[in-house]
Amino acid sequence: MKTTALLERQTLVKDGIRAGVAPDLVFVINQLLQNYAVFSEDTVNDALEVVSQLVDWLPLELFAPMIDLVKQYLQSTKFRVNALEALHGFIHKGMEYP
Repeated sequence: MKTTALLERQTLVKDGIRAGVAPDLVFVINQLLQNYAVFSEDTVNDALEVVSQLVDWLPLELFAPMIDLVKQYLQSTKFRVNALEALHGFIHKGMEYP
């Protein structure tokens, strides 16, 4: 069970990331996805997975330049699952599930 102090510390870290490094982090991931040929398949899939996780707690506008790029990954069976997860994150951002 997480203590109140631990939860507060985690919140401070997340808020710091949101305020300080989030745009840079999304930019770097976008660059990686644009230059996928120089990276391993695992690295590209990991980047797509990170996108799907980050979109939950970062502003969606940070990912706007990346949406068309992620859609292109649907054409490759090597990346399709993680690209779909990222697109799912974009589409369902902030929506309630029944």
